[in-house]
Amino acid sequence: MDITRNNKIGNTSKTNGMSRRGFFISTFVGVIGGLLGMSFLKYNNQMRSDVFIAKIANYTDDIASVILSGMKELNVNPSEIKGKRVLLKPNLVEVIKGASHINTHPLVIRGAIEVFLKLGASRVIVAEGQGHVRDSYYVLEESGLADVLYEGQIPFIDLNNDTLFTLANYGRYSRLKELTFPQTLRQVDIIVSMAKMKTHHWAGVTLSMKNMFGVMPGIVYGWPKNVLHHAGIERSILDINATIKPHFAIVDGITGVRSTRGAHFIILFISLRVLPDFPITKPGFTDFDFV
Repeated sequence: MDITRNNKIGNTSKTNGMSRRGFFISTFVGVIGGLLGMSFLKYNNQMRSDVFIAKIANYTDDIASVILSGMKELNVNPSEIKGKRVLLKPNLVEVIKGASHINTHPLVIRGAIEVFLKLGASRVIVAEGQGHVRDSYYVLEESGLADVLYEGQIPFIDLNNDTLFTLANYGRYSRLKELTFPQTLRQVDIIVSMAKMKTHHWAGVTLSMKNMFGVMPGIVYGWPKNVLHHAGIERSILDINATIKPHFAIVDGITGVRSTRGAHFIILFISLRVLPDFPITKPGFTDFDFV
C-alpha cells in the first residue's frame, strides 16, 4: 500500500507514579463508573459483508496504512467514525513460550488504534475476556500488548470481570433463552472484532464471529466458557453475533496458526451496514460461510 503517514497513538505522556497494571485497573474502574449512554449504530438488511484483503510481509510493515487503505476501499466515511467510542476486541488466548502467533499481534492492534483515532474516534479502548487464563493482566503483559497500550494510554478492560447486563437471546439457535454481557459493550458505539486467523478443532476456523466468544464474561460462563460449550459452540456463536453485532472485523492473518500459517494477510470485514436481523440461516458453519 502507498499510504505512508502514521499517527502517534493518543497522548503518549506516561502516568506518573502508577504501574501499568495500576493504570489499566484504574481505567477499568473509571469506565465502569462513567455515565455513558448506549448508542449502537443502525444496520440495514444486507446479507453479506464487504471484504478487503491485503498482503503484508511481516509485522514491521506499515499496518495502519494498510487498514486505512482498506477503510477507503470499502467506502467507510470518516463521519461514521468521528466522535464515536470504539472497542477493539482482540483474540488473547494465553501465553506459550515460542508461540506468540496464537494471539492477535500487538502491532496489528496498534495499527487499528492509529486508524480509528485518525478517523476521529473520540475514544478507543481494548477489551477481552479470554477463556483459558483467569488473570487477564498476566496475558496482557506477557503477550506484549501492555507495552502498546501503555505507550498510547489506551485503556484495557477485563470483560471476564465486568459489571453485567442481560438481553434476550436474539438468535435462539441454542437452548439459552438469555445472554449476559459485560456492561462495557453498552458504553461504546463501535465494536471491532480483531481475530487471529487460525483453525479450530470444533468451529473449523476462527475469524470474526468465533472471536466474539471472548466478550462473554467468565464470571457467568466459566473458563473456558463451559456453559456455551455445553449449549453447543456453533449455535452459541450464532446467538452471540445475532444479539451483539460487531461493526467491523479486522483479522490478523500475517502469521496464521496451523493450516493458515504463512498466509501473510490482513483481512478487513466491514459490517457497519451489513449484519441483518437474521444473517445466518443454518447451524453447522465456519466463519468463511458468513463474513
